[in-house]
Amino acid sequence: GDQYGRVFLSLLRSISKDDIVQYVLTLIDDILAAAPNKVSMFFSCARQDPTLPFAPFVKILERDDWYSRAAAMRILTAFAASTQSDAVA
Repeated sequence: GDQYGRVFLSLLRSISKDDIVQYVLTLIDDILAAAPNKVSMFFSCARQDPTLPFAPFVKILERDDWYSRAAAMRILTAFAASTQSDAVA
């Protein structure tokens, strides 16, 4: 599971074509919508790089593509909601 998170984050860091970024973001968004507990596979990457999992998504917010920005915001919101629920529990 954690390796999938690393692959997705690596793709987002290295890809610049809008359609491919949109596809990867849609996959991540669909995964998190179906299984919100899967955020852990992205947070586990922070052990190797403290900027993860947030940095690739924050960078996407600077793009001109509205779809990518909206998808990145949904994913960041899922991350924040997960962090908040972990802090409350």
